[in-house]
Amino acid sequence: MPEGLAFGLQWGGYALELVLLIILLSRGYLHSLRSLCVFVGTLLAVDAGVRPLSLFLYGVRSNAYYDLYWVTDLVLVLASFALICAFFRRACLQHHEIWKLVRPALVIVFVLELGISSATFLRQYHNNLLATRFMYGFSQDLYFTCVVLTTALYLMLEWFKSRDHLLHLLVCGLGIQYAGPAANTALYLITSNSDARHLLAYLLPVCNAAMLAIWVYAVARQPRSAVGRLRVAA
Repeated sequence: MPEGLAFGLQWGGYALELVLLIILLSRGYLHSLRSLCVFVGTLLAVDAGVRPLSLFLYGVRSNAYYDLYWVTDLVLVLASFALICAFFRRACLQHHEIWKLVRPALVIVFVLELGISSATFLRQYHNNLLATRFMYGFSQDLYFTCVVLTTALYLMLEWFKSRDHLLHLLVCGLGIQYAGPAANTALYLITSNSDARHLLAYLLPVCNAAMLAIWVYAVARQPRSAVGRLRVAA
């Protein structure tokens, strides 16, 4: 990736994260969209704080930076899963019987993912890099689960004919953030083409910026009077 483009995407992402968090807090979304506020705050802390600081202290080729990168990646994926669960809850506000089915299903999915990753952990216990491999495998498995759940959530909103336009935009933003990297990773796994890996370096920041831009638009367009009437669900 050209250095100038990489620099622009990196700092553009930081700016969008900060702007989004400021809008969420200043417009009173901390109560009505608590999970989104926590997610964006975590993303900003990791993306613009922890990772750049560790890169500066340890260097890109150090084991410390490598391990910390995957620890923070796991934190972000767990935060994404929690956010999607909160969005499901909000989508089911008027459909309590559906939420009674969805809530245990989400728990089961998470437990299954953890179990599969743990089984891999036990099979490879002799590996010195086991902890990092466990975090990487669990993160990737949970990431693709989030892709599937986001699609299911969007279909649920269409099925409910939901008029929650804010939630629609938030879910669409998540879908864009997941779609590009997921498709590119699948292409790489199927073809083992190194060009796909290089393309992923472009898609990750671009899709992340697209998600943040949609979220900024979604929360900024909501009238202040409507924010206070939103029921706590996410």
